[in-house]
Amino acid sequence: LVDQARAMLEAEDLDQATKAIKDLQKQWKEAGSAGHETDEELWKSFREACDAFFDKKHEQWANTVLPAQEEAKAKKEALIEEAIQAANLENFKEGSAAFRSLMARWKEAGYAGKVDQKLWDEFNAHQQYFYNKKKAYYDNINKELDEHYEAKKALVEEAKSILSKAEYDHD
Repeated sequence: LVDQARAMLEAEDLDQATKAIKDLQKQWKEAGSAGHETDEELWKSFREACDAFFDKKHEQWANTVLPAQEEAKAKKEALIEEAIQAANLENFKEGSAAFRSLMARWKEAGYAGKVDQKLWDEFNAHQQYFYNKKKAYYDNINKELDEHYEAKKALVEEAKSILSKAEYDHD
């Protein structure tokens, strides 16, 4: 088991190797005792191999994943600032186009780590504000159009009534 744990230090796929290390740790617990002195010596070697693997994994994470997450976070924070501006646009065509572009760029920005959901909630709140404002505007226009339609329909009915009574003068 010690040799297998040491071999994980050379693994390319650290996610797969992590699973293997955890499996080795489980096997270690199930292996039973080899005698106190031997157990102590083997445990120290096994623990050192596991610790070295996890140190390597952490170093890789700190050198690759963490910087990518920080970059994504910065991009998303900038997109939130743009969303604030877009949310306040009165021209709904421009605002809708702006939010389509912002959404595409949001998806391209990448994962921002633990703060990703918080950033999304903030971004989406501005987006929802804009679309709710747009919906309310068009709902109001549709209501007015419906009222105009009903008024015109009433005028048509009144005209039909007058026509049917033939009580009108052509002048």
